[in-house]
Amino acid sequence: MRLLRFPELTGRRLPHFFTLREEVSPHGRDLPERLKTGGFPLAMVSAEQVHGAGVARVGRADGGKVVPAADALISGESNLTLVVRVADCGPVWLHCKKTGAWGSCRQPSGP
Repeated sequence: MRLLRFPELTGRRLPHFFTLREEVSPHGRDLPERLKTGGFPLAMVSAEQVHGAGVARVGRADGGKVVPAADALISGESNLTLVVRVADCGPVWLHCKKTGAWGSCRQPSGP
């Protein structure tokens, strides 16, 4: 099981990882195992991802939830894993140095 990382984000001490399509179990059933392997909090929030423009601010109280109608997640809380799945578009990680807020979304496909 490989957890891939971007050196630029790792160098800035921003925890993240991504996997390749062929290494993922159907419907992400192995995600908790991957989080544990990578040292990530098991408290995770997922975006429903409806190919829209919905952004949800989430916190630890949202752990274990799938946020409806959201394509992006942002948080200012630690000990929380934000989950965004991508296929035909790229993952985008967001971070504010000033506030420490962070987020995850997918690059929109199309024009």
